[in-house]
Amino acid sequence: MAIPNEYTIQKLLDKREEIDVYKAHHPIHGIVTAYTISKTSSSKMADTMGRHLYQSGIQMRSISQLNLPFVARALEVSQNPNEPYIITEHTTYNLQHVINDHLILKPKEYIKYSGKY
Repeated sequence: MAIPNEYTIQKLLDKREEIDVYKAHHPIHGIVTAYTISKTSSSKMADTMGRHLYQSGIQMRSISQLNLPFVARALEVSQNPNEPYIITEHTTYNLQHVINDHLILKPKEYIKYSGKY
């Protein structure tokens, strides 16, 4: 796992499509969500998903600078394409946000809607 040491992993939230999603704590940002390549991925799949995660991180960083209210901000993304990760604000969906059209997109949904799949 390439996530920097200042993040304390609290628990695994999701594991799919060769990407592990963790709830973590950072001394400044508080509770965050961390996305990284699964340790159990085959090397070929890890390379493919690693490139995809790295490119998505770059796109998320650019979008985060716009401070859009409906997109979870990328707090940190990997600078090393060989060890990709994305750290975002920790968000949860709730019915009120859906009703008010303030649904926050998480990286998985961002990747899906960006046309990469």
